[in-house]
Amino acid sequence: MTKIIVLGSSAAFPLPRTVTNRFDDYSFITTYQKKFALHDDAVCHAAKHGGKNHRTRSCIALLHGRTTILFDAGPDIVYQLKRQNIRRPRAVFITHDHLDACAGLDQVPSSIAVYSEKRKTFTPGTVSLIRDIEILPFRVVHSKTAPAVGFCVSVPRKGKRPFRFVYATDMASLKGAKQYFQKADIVFADGSILRRNLPGHASITRQLRWYKQWRLKKVIFTHIGHRTLPHEELRRYLQRAYPCTDVAYDGMKIAIR
Repeated sequence: MTKIIVLGSSAAFPLPRTVTNRFDDYSFITTYQKKFALHDDAVCHAAKHGGKNHRTRSCIALLHGRTTILFDAGPDIVYQLKRQNIRRPRAVFITHDHLDACAGLDQVPSSIAVYSEKRKTFTPGTVSLIRDIEILPFRVVHSKTAPAVGFCVSVPRKGKRPFRFVYATDMASLKGAKQYFQKADIVFADGSILRRNLPGHASITRQLRWYKQWRLKKVIFTHIGHRTLPHEELRRYLQRAYPCTDVAYDGMKIAIR
């Protein structure tokens, strides 16, 4: 079976966040909650109790036959792979050079091929082919210091047209995204903040206006920040606004048939 697994679904920091909110606080992802005082906003409070509200850094895995491809590899990648019993990824594609997307690269085996713009192993607008999977990186607006891309991924299906999904989790603007998003069966989109923009990130409410206008088939918000809502509240909010939406959570599995 071909499937997508959401390995992690938080923004730059896990949920719950620590009061000090230093990057190094989260070095030991399984124990940091015992070592540091935690935020007590609604999202972090819910995350303390685990379940779908507890989130590690955003990353997804595509499993297609014997081929596994990762999209981003943040600091939690070893924990995430072990939790899902994923042993031999073939490749990892990196959206941008911020630590939440790439800090785990030094922890993955050297046998895994790394595709990133910084390493000049792909060029935006040029397709990379992994076995029979086509991966097209396209430019997104995120950070001047860390240029970012989204990925449009085409997965072959026997007797059907290819299944297409987009992974674009760090976007300050939707400029240039329409042509890729409208072709996709699923778009994994930026869920960093709910109602107002952050530097490098368009708000969920702003994105929703465009997604409704573009009539996207399915949007799954990931890269969830603590200035949103607890999981089920956020899910209800989104589906009232646009029924073709959902919220990612760590361990979420999507079958591609």
